Amino acid sequence: MKKVTLIITLALHCFALQAQKSPIKFGEINIIDLEMRTYAIDTTAPAVILCDFGYFDSRNFFFRRNIRIKILKKEGYDWGNRVFSTSLKTNIKASTFNLVDGKVVETKLQSNSIFVDRISETNYKTRIAMPDIREGSVIDISYGYYGLPAEWRFQDEIPILWSELYIDSANEFKLQRNIYGYYPLAKSTDNHYIAVDVPAFRKEPYMNSWTNYISKVEFDLREVYDGNTYHFLTNTWDDVFKTLMNNNYFGGAIKNNKYISEFAKEISSENLNDREKVEMAFNKIKTIKWNKEYSIFSSDMTLSTPFKNKSGNSADINLSLFRLLKSLNINSDLVLLSTRENGVILPNVPVINKLNNVIVAAYIDNDTLLLDATDNLSPFDLLPYQDINWQGRVLKESDSYWIPLSTEKKFKRDIGYNLSLSDNLMLEGSYYSISSDYAAAELRNKVAQFNSQEEFIFDVQKLREGFTISNSKINGLSDLKEKVTEEMSISIENAVEEIGGEIYIYPMLYERMMHNPFKTNDRKYPVDFGYKIQESVTVNIKLPEGYQVVSFPKSIKFQLKEKASSVIFLASGNDISISVKYLFEINKTIFLPNDYSSLQGLFNQIVLKHSEPIILKKISQ
Repeated sequence: MKKVTLIITLALHCFALQAQKSPIKFGEINIIDLEMRTYAIDTTAPAVILCDFGYFDSRNFFFRRNIRIKILKKEGYDWGNRVFSTSLKTNIKASTFNLVDGKVVETKLQSNSIFVDRISETNYKTRIAMPDIREGSVIDISYGYYGLPAEWRFQDEIPILWSELYIDSANEFKLQRNIYGYYPLAKSTDNHYIAVDVPAFRKEPYMNSWTNYISKVEFDLREVYDGNTYHFLTNTWDDVFKTLMNNNYFGGAIKNNKYISEFAKEISSENLNDREKVEMAFNKIKTIKWNKEYSIFSSDMTLSTPFKNKSGNSADINLSLFRLLKSLNINSDLVLLSTRENGVILPNVPVINKLNNVIVAAYIDNDTLLLDATDNLSPFDLLPYQDINWQGRVLKESDSYWIPLSTEKKFKRDIGYNLSLSDNLMLEGSYYSISSDYAAAELRNKVAQFNSQEEFIFDVQKLREGFTISNSKINGLSDLKEKVTEEMSISIENAVEEIGGEIYIYPMLYERMMHNPFKTNDRKYPVDFGYKIQESVTVNIKLPEGYQVVSFPKSIKFQLKEKASSVIFLASGNDISISVKYLFEINKTIFLPNDYSSLQGLFNQIVLKHSEPIILKKISQ
């Protein structure tokens, strides 16, 4: 296999001498690629990108990409379902090639497996579902569109044998190029980039977007020459402001919306203070349901279509909110940002292509409220998790500035069990949970995925072995200002076991942490929780007559320096009842790599403590 990889690499290098030509030609599949069954350098790889070539023709402002992917395992089948950011007029062709009885069989992508979704005026997503994917398949995809690619990735979640990008130079415009990542490129000039044998990027738990760390290059138009003068688009953040305000789908969209005036009249008729006006405006705008697409550009120049259709992207919703607040004379600004999944914005690099969301900053009584009305199940003063991504740019004509995209609100949840142990080692009683802020938003969204609360409860039972719910009640789902509470009558079997005449109870029950999420010995990247966390668990178990406590887990109090994180575990009781109280807190949202070992150690302590049972002994028949 190493010899095959070397042959492919050398052959591709010869092609690369003519950089504007693709190293691969669509449909011409090497039999060696079809016969490949594993990737020797990384035998765990479910798929491998054999070649990824991109060429931007500056004269025609046209981008062409050819990509060839080898499927090695069933886990790699998803690589046949691809999503590409494109313009509307995208020509795409693709085929799946398989080796059947020694012959190459081609299955072409049909038009009914190509789906185009409009995000904004010039931004579209083209989704394809490749046919006849099997272990051993080779996928060939070729597509092109008018426009500049926002980014080119030299690294991905699977290995890449060859990645090459060629950008024509042009006098009519100047590009801004930003290179990221740890894996070195074999070639990197302003026009030509090559990467060879790039390993798969390994995601780690509690990582902000993994795309922050892969090797890639991002592009933006910096200047455009119209034959007489240069127009500055992204040289400075002031240029970004001017560019966006001159765009019909940004600046133009917030100038005219007849639906806003109707909402403004209704809100103004109420006797409300400014904070109450903001909350009411926020809830009114939720008439537009989010279509799960992020964008800084609206889908309609007047924002009327999203109101009529009751659906829109993030810009449709939040530009409407901004317009409404302005109509109510609420001091507010727009905030440009990149969501967590999309990666961070570097403060010294003015960009447009990298931005994928716009929210609103409202200034009330010396307080700044960051508002994003896309999440229909979050209150107005809870910044959605995806927006918590370092900092955003407040958009102003001459004095724009950075604002932290952070929150003091927590993921807070209190859980309690009040149970009785029967002679047949069943646990019966009640369960409750109280969820606040981000925990409440998470629970609301979980319940909303089901047709009814009953379906949700059934799913809870299914996921918890031996867990049976006889009665249940969930409150606070509709009132977003309230906590969400769960109350259940429950029974638990198989949670208590008898070994050698002793009874073992693992008191953390379904809240037991079985494994440390931080498995690697060291870590290159920060641990990013996004928000602070506070979780408590209280377990009270009443014992039947004739049982005696043999041992409890030892109580512990453990915390990191500067109280960045802490855990408290207290176990107590007697021959009548036993009790465990557990409190876990994360008080710092980001842990740098030099803090990793101590954080890993704290989680080791938790796993060990959760694995310790309370041991009982039966002393009478």
